[in-house]
Amino acid sequence: MLMVRFSFDCPKVEEYKHVLVCSIYPGWVQSETGKLGSKQPPTSIQESVNGIASTIDQTTLQTAHGKYFDFKVRALSNARHCKR
Repeated sequence: MLMVRFSFDCPKVEEYKHVLVCSIYPGWVQSETGKLGSKQPPTSIQESVNGIASTIDQTTLQTAHGKYFDFKVRALSNARHCKR
């Protein structure tokens, strides 16, 4: 919800007009806390980190502001369509 709020408010304030606000889901990552019973997460930490970095590299203010991505650079939803 914080990302949604910032994505609406930043363009209204002159010094924040060039701030990109988006969220990135890291995926279900293989970590100590990532296991679900006997199920093993499919994503390695390195794959998640590389994907997040790639997503950041490919985002622009015009194409990514207010959106929610996964670590594979796929837009999951557009926060601007969320009701306030």
